Amino acid sequence: MSLRSRTEWRSARVMRVVVLGLVCLAVGCGSSESSGSATGGSSSGGAATGGTSSGGAAGVSGGGSSTGGASGSGGSVGGGFPDATNTGIPEGACPNGLVAATLTETEPASGKVIECYRFDGAVPYIRPEIKNVTYRYCRFETKDDTFLNLQGGPVTIEDSEFTGPAGTWIRTAYDANDLSVRRCNFSGMANAIEFGTTNVVIEDNYVHDFGNVTQDQHADGFQTEGADSFTISHNTVLFNEVWGSTSALLLKAGAKSQVKDNLLAGGGYTIHVSGDLDFVGNRVSTKFHPDSGIYGPVYPESLAPSGVWQDNAWHDGPKAGQPIAAP
Repeated sequence: MSLRSRTEWRSARVMRVVVLGLVCLAVGCGSSESSGSATGGSSSGGAATGGTSSGGAAGVSGGGSSTGGASGSGGSVGGGFPDATNTGIPEGACPNGLVAATLTETEPASGKVIECYRFDGAVPYIRPEIKNVTYRYCRFETKDDTFLNLQGGPVTIEDSEFTGPAGTWIRTAYDANDLSVRRCNFSGMANAIEFGTTNVVIEDNYVHDFGNVTQDQHADGFQTEGADSFTISHNTVLFNEVWGSTSALLLKAGAKSQVKDNLLAGGGYTIHVSGDLDFVGNRVSTKFHPDSGIYGPVYPESLAPSGVWQDNAWHDGPKAGQPIAAP
């Protein structure tokens, strides 16, 4: 489906925040991203320094690294949510270690199953005509602002690790429907997954230790500005404060979609959802701020009349277990 203009949509969001008398840090100040090149993609780079707010609420702990080597504030977050202990490359999955990826792995043929590779620099580009590709037990590393450019599908990414200053780690377009991302460990990015295609499934992932790419970046955990029939289930998104911190989840649903059983923290507003969406059983943490996000847990934009807001509550802090009101 066609995406609503990023510039138009972001400008509208900035205007709404200005009306509320908030500074633009809550929503970012413009876009630093470009569509990227056809062979893997690159958005505008440039390092920037940014602070991380203090936190440390009960049930969300720090320290440690994932089995496959993705580092950060990992460890166990408690409550059965994804963390460094149950995402990334499982111990023993690649007994011979990771093999350096070649063009065969970065631009695969249809039906390819790719296991135990290290992508250091060049990352996958899936052409629109490519179908049924699986990446499993892989590590994606970068020192540059690059992204997995998915234009075909289905694509499945499982039990893998992403680390480095990517503006967006995974981005879908054109025919990249039926993307599935499961049990992956993301760190270092401004955005983990940005999608605008149909039947996207994102579940059991751990997203943490966001980084700065540029000072005018627009940073989110999982983001769509308009997609149909997606499912975001049982993920942990811990959004430490970086330039342009927006939301752990920034989601606009077209046809019926669901977001359920996620653990979320940080951002300007931790949650920004709209459209035909069932938002059920999610938990919000005070790890970074007493109100989860700088300005609160939920951005004041309503779901569609057909949407559902149910059983969403505080994970920890003085209001642990109490419900969070619908926007």
